[in-house]
Amino acid sequence: MTTIRLLACLLALSVGACASTSNITPMDGTTFKVRDRSYEQVWSAAVRTVSSLGSIETKNRDNGEIRGFRAGSGTWDCGNALGVFIDPHSDGRREFAVAVVGTQFDFLQLTGTDLTMQMKSTMLAFLSPPRRHGPRQPR
Repeated sequence: MTTIRLLACLLALSVGACASTSNITPMDGTTFKVRDRSYEQVWSAAVRTVSSLGSIETKNRDNGEIRGFRAGSGTWDCGNALGVFIDPHSDGRREFAVAVVGTQFDFLQLTGTDLTMQMKSTMLAFLSPPRRHGPRQPR
């Protein structure tokens, strides 16, 4: 009987821990600088980044916040909370601090991956200028 109660408590904790993205903050991830880009370019890259890794739950361009989620891949994988936070969130600037979060929903989660660094590299790729392919030089 004790084993059944313990299993029921663990199940309740694990289901309850698969919560919403509203709990994530910029401090939960990693922050990097973006220079020589407009707010529109940074915002567009942020939207594309979250969309490429999961589903957008909320967007607030005026506050520079995008929150989303990536569904889990199994019974013990609740998925990931995704977030991008842009500061300052104004159109006139050309330098921004961007925080990305790709943390697992559940602190008891047995499987899954923290996507924070993948989000950072994806966003930086979206912000990179396109490669120019000019004529080949003779050797």
